[in-house]
Amino acid sequence: MHHGDKIKELLKYTKMDKTELALKLDATRQTVYNMLKRKRIKSVMLDRLANIFNVPVSFFDAEESIDEWQETYEGTYSATTIKECKLRLKNALDQIKLMNKIIDEKERTIQDKEQLIEAKNYIIKTLEKSIAS
Repeated sequence: MHHGDKIKELLKYTKMDKTELALKLDATRQTVYNMLKRKRIKSVMLDRLANIFNVPVSFFDAEESIDEWQETYEGTYSATTIKECKLRLKNALDQIKLMNKIIDEKERTIQDKEQLIEAKNYIIKTLEKSIAS
């Protein structure tokens, strides 16, 4: 069974649709459809898929179906849930860092705007004084 078939099997077993998998992978649905057709998938992607489906990467090369595999290995790989949690925490931290950068940029924009308003007001007062005299 090739990797694409294993992903199809996991999708069916977990009742996850292709759109949800695409969201979890931060990929397009087309990327998921392409993966489902492939015999082999790069190890980096297999690692991400293993985390999402809570299976070891070796599952994708095993001959057993998910049901047969679970009977044999159930409980052996519960540590992957910790790995998945760490990955989710890392992703959340990355998002927080990005939001902080955006906030900092907006604060700088506000400061720049305030300085421009002060400069404009100074110019207006100076012009008013020169017109009045």
